[in-house]
Amino acid sequence: MSPTVFSYDSFTHLNDLGQIAGELFVGGTTHVFVTDPDGGAFHDISGLRDFSAPAGDINNSGDLVGSFVRGQDRHAFVSYGGARRIGLGVLHDGGTETEAFGIKDLATLTRN
Repeated sequence: MSPTVFSYDSFTHLNDLGQIAGELFVGGTTHVFVTDPDGGAFHDISGLRDFSAPAGDINNSGDLVGSFVRGQDRHAFVSYGGARRIGLGVLHDGGTETEAFGIKDLATLTRN
């Protein structure tokens, strides 16, 4: 198996733990990555069918938001602690695209 080679990388965000979030270009596709604390190992959290997945922001818990392009549409995502991303869907008003640009340090999700 050949090693993964990327032609550029883009540092976009850094949190207080030293985690870096950004994009790297692999095989004609932009992937989003997050590192371990203090700039450790890279984790590619892009989906297999994503065309492009730019990072939006990383909080001090290591949670990352951004967007990915599949087909013609852009979809917001969140990744908790460097895990694979979770799509956030679209609004119920018939929209087809979403984007995420920021995430709070103390974000709390609740279920009814």
